[in-house]
Amino acid sequence: MTDDTKKNEGLEKYGYDPLDDIKPIDTDDYIKSKDDTFADPIKIMEEIEKRGKEAPESSLTKKAPEAVEADLREFKDQVFKGDYFSLTQRDPTMRQIMVGAGWGQRSVEMEPIDLDLVCFLIDKRDQTRTDEDFIFYNNPIGCDGAVKLLEDSRSGAGDGDDERIFIDLNGLPFDVIRIVFAIGIYDPERKGLSFSDIRDLYIRIFNYDDGQELARFLIPDDELNGLNGVTMATMVREGPQWMLQPIGEGVKGSLSPIARKYGLIIAEETG
Repeated sequence: MTDDTKKNEGLEKYGYDPLDDIKPIDTDDYIKSKDDTFADPIKIMEEIEKRGKEAPESSLTKKAPEAVEADLREFKDQVFKGDYFSLTQRDPTMRQIMVGAGWGQRSVEMEPIDLDLVCFLIDKRDQTRTDEDFIFYNNPIGCDGAVKLLEDSRSGAGDGDDERIFIDLNGLPFDVIRIVFAIGIYDPERKGLSFSDIRDLYIRIFNYDDGQELARFLIPDDELNGLNGVTMATMVREGPQWMLQPIGEGVKGSLSPIARKYGLIIAEETG
């Protein structure tokens, strides 16, 4: 199509020739002072390069490699209230797990505070099947050894987990469809203790065979003030998969109201 043809079509369609809007570019317009609309592209690139060299280092680049790995791992493993995800997909090799809990005291001058990590084995009725489905310090073994309370710290002193529960997932009866993990303060009524006296409360799950951490749920300090029992998390069996749901729901009365919810009766002072 010739320019004359384009011109005629433009005149008919728009009433003027659109080709008249196309004008040659004056390259000198792009080389003006920095206060003008356009700037020298070469100077722009030089400025970008200069800023890049002056940019502060990432905080990660200043750390030792092992510290960087720890930071990234904690971010990857940390879970939050309201999450619901597959532990099995996170680690398909998971067969036996360890559930650890830890905490610290807000005041070192206080008498050591004894917290207890427990779990309830729940069926489709949302109840324990028998009293033995409540795993705690007076009943540390359930399901013929598939569930074991391994540690019972009386103080929470030191780094790392203070209490741990071992679970062989393949050894659980098929009518156990949920495992509820809870933490209670021992004898809170007599000593007047609550989670207001506790800091850095957490629960974590890791593969027993290789030690790989799969999830860590932290309770913010002050979230459970005045309370002395808490449902920390639930593992749910969905076919071949185990799902994890962090809960963090606190109660008064230590473990007693949580146990009643699942068909058990225990005295509050044994919390």
